[in-house]
Amino acid sequence: RWADVRINHGRGELPRLLASARVYLNGNATRSQRIIELARERYSSGDKNGAKGLVQIVLQRSPDFPAAMDLNAQLESTKSHEE
Repeated sequence: RWADVRINHGRGELPRLLASARVYLNGNATRSQRIIELARERYSSGDKNGAKGLVQIVLQRSPDFPAAMDLNAQLESTKSHEE
C-alpha cells in the first residue's frame, strides 16, 4: 500500500521503506512514478543512498521506465563528481 510507503518514508526507516516500495510496485507506471517522486524527495533532502535504493527497485520492476533511468543517470553523475 502507498500508505505503508509514506509511513516508512516519514519515519526515516530506509530498510522498511525499500521493502514496502518493493511490495507496492507492480509494473504500473503511476506507481513507479510515485516511487520516483519519493526518490527525488530523498535526494533533495540529501539522502542519496535512499534515492538510489528506490530508483533501483523501480528499475528492477520496470527496466525501461524513463523517469527512473533519468534519475539513475543523475545519481551516477553526482557520484562520479564526488569521487
